[in-house]
Amino acid sequence: MNYDLEETVLDMFRSKVEEFPNSIALVMEGKKLTYQELDARSDLWATHLMNLGVLKGSIVGLMMTRSLEMITGILGIMKAGGAYLPINVDQPLSRTHHMLEECDVELILGNVNTDDIVIDSKYTFIEAKKLDLSLEVKKKLSFVEVSNLAYVIYTSGSTGTPKGVMVEHKSVTNLINHEREFLGVNITDKILQFSPYYFDVSVEQIWLALTTGSSLVLLEKDTLIDHQKFINVLVREEITHLNVTPRF
Repeated sequence: MNYDLEETVLDMFRSKVEEFPNSIALVMEGKKLTYQELDARSDLWATHLMNLGVLKGSIVGLMMTRSLEMITGILGIMKAGGAYLPINVDQPLSRTHHMLEECDVELILGNVNTDDIVIDSKYTFIEAKKLDLSLEVKKKLSFVEVSNLAYVIYTSGSTGTPKGVMVEHKSVTNLINHEREFLGVNITDKILQFSPYYFDVSVEQIWLALTTGSSLVLLEKDTLIDHQKFINVLVREEITHLNVTPRF
């Protein structure tokens, strides 16, 4: 199947904001954001990031725990014209430094306690909560094209040095167009954001929800390893789409 690759997932998201502004976009442990709220918040974050020097093609480190801020950060970086580099906050410091240096990162956005993480002074670390501060004058957001870089994700490095894979928007567009058609997802669905954001499959889970008007349900880390809590979330939130690796 040949798809129209001229529309980015940001374009698809914005169309759903216009169509379903009051529908729930994100859900996590009782906290919710509508499509309109998520759009406005990520616009604000994008503007702050541009004021901090993020340009089209910039790679921004993302050091986030599972949270509504994690999704807002991804949107904000991409809306600013940048690409996000997801960093596992629990990985060895040497791997983090390798990733940051190889991607020529200058700015890191995070919601973690930096007292527990040694960040080299050559990087600027911005706390996510600071991006919620209002701005008197807003910049015009970058025009993101399908040929622009969307994110960089690293291999495990189990067979050697971890390698960064650079993914452009058109590749994400192609994937999501296929998944939307194949799975028939619509506004009535609720998709579980199960995979860590530093695994490629997370891209499918996030954007399959946000480009269809459905709800993306996020989990606390502790819930993922507690069988009963996990089942309770599936039932309580009425999850319709779950993408996981079976145990047996």
